Amino acid sequence: MKDLKTLDLSGNQLRTLPAEMGNLSSLEELYIGNNQLQGAMPAEIRKLRKLRVLNLQQNEMTGIPAEIGQLEKLEELDYSFNHLDTMPNEIKNMKRLRKLSLAHNRYREFPIEMWQIPNLEYLDLSHNDLDFLPDKISQLRKLKLLKLGGNKLTKQDVKKIREWLPAARVTNE
Repeated sequence: MKDLKTLDLSGNQLRTLPAEMGNLSSLEELYIGNNQLQGAMPAEIRKLRKLRVLNLQQNEMTGIPAEIGQLEKLEELDYSFNHLDTMPNEIKNMKRLRKLSLAHNRYREFPIEMWQIPNLEYLDLSHNDLDFLPDKISQLRKLKLLKLGGNKLTKQDVKKIREWLPAARVTNE
C-alpha cells in the first residue's frame, strides 16, 4: 500500500476517514466524493506530500483543515456540494493549485489569502451565498474561468469583476 498512487473511495457511504490515511505517502490522487463524510479531513492529510488531486465533492463536510496548506504539490481541489462556510488562511500556501471548486456550499466571503493563489486557472464559486467579491480577486492573474452563478451578486457586481479580470471568462449562469 505504500506505493499506492491513486485511491478512489467514492460512493462508499463513508462517515469518517482513518488518521492512518496519512501513511499513504506515495498517494498522488485521492477521490473520496459522494460519501457521508462530516466535519473536516483529519489533520494527517498534511502527510500526503505527493498529493496532486483531492476530490471531496458531495459529502457533508463543514470544515477544511489548516493542514491542507501543507500540500504543496496539490493542483486540483474539489470541495463542491458540502456545507462549508470558512476557508483556512493557509490556502495561500498552495502555490501549484490550478483548479479549485467550492460550488454548492455556504460561503459568504473568503479570507484575503484566497486571492493570493498564484497559479489558479479555474475557480468555481457558484451556488454559495456570495453578495460581494473584493477587488483583490484581480490578483488571480492566471485565472481563465470563474463561475459565479447562483449567488447574490448583481449584474453590476459581475460587470466589475469582469473588468478586474479581463483575461478570464466570468460566468454568472
